[in-house]
Amino acid sequence: MRVWRDTNVMLTLAAATVLIFMVGIMSAIILEQYAKVHEVYAVYQDRSERDRRDTEKVIAESCFGMDKSAFVKCISDKFETYDRDQATNQDLQAQKDMAFWSLCTFLTSCGSLAITGLGIYYVRNTLLASIDASNYELRAYLSVVPDGINPLQIRPMVIGHVRVRNVGQAIAKNVHLMVRMTISQDRDLSAFHVSEAETKPTGSIAPTAEIWKGSYQTFSFADIIPEGGKQNYLYVWGAVYYDDGFGQRRRTTFCHRYDTDSRVTERDESGQIARVYISADRARYTETGNDAD
Repeated sequence: MRVWRDTNVMLTLAAATVLIFMVGIMSAIILEQYAKVHEVYAVYQDRSERDRRDTEKVIAESCFGMDKSAFVKCISDKFETYDRDQATNQDLQAQKDMAFWSLCTFLTSCGSLAITGLGIYYVRNTLLASIDASNYELRAYLSVVPDGINPLQIRPMVIGHVRVRNVGQAIAKNVHLMVRMTISQDRDLSAFHVSEAETKPTGSIAPTAEIWKGSYQTFSFADIIPEGGKQNYLYVWGAVYYDDGFGQRRRTTFCHRYDTDSRVTERDESGQIARVYISADRARYTETGNDAD
């Protein structure tokens, strides 16, 4: 999401720069063409005035001194010639005006098209972001919580348990899970490698439902009751892979640490160790190994 937002910011700045550049170019073209049209119009005015003076001069030189009928015909011919020339000049001026306004309309249409395209792009991105946000809220989301170090029923061994919960709104399908347990004297152990190839399928998990899984490894009572005052730590770790209901493959990794000093030991009537366990509330999430997408 953050990459998307950064990309949108960059594209917005680039689009704004391009639009400003386009507006500048279009304004310069329009002003240049307007100046040319204004110049042509000034030439047209000068020419019209010159034609008027020439017509008056021709009338004065050619028509005066004639009899009445010839004088009227002479004046009529000269004004007809003048009107025809003026009509031609007006047509040329109108064509230039039309060409100018056509250019303005074309440039405005280009600018509107660019703005419309940019608007469509952002509407599309907004819709995609809304869909992603909706999918994110409605998708399946698997979390893994500790469920203690518990004794086996028959053998004097312990196993690490976790509960995988679907806290999302969709069914998590094609769920694959791996649960491992490691014992170490290192309180900050962090070398945990997860791979989907090492997982086992567990079906689907409906919203609000959970499954209970134990670790692949087990340890003896002696392993968690170290001799000589030593202190051991049990790490229950692994990953769950699943489909989130919207076509995306997701992964949640987990790592829970138990201090063996927090164990509870129960003995039978003969004094032999019968049960050893560490409750789930004694688990701690390690600084590394817990992540989700």
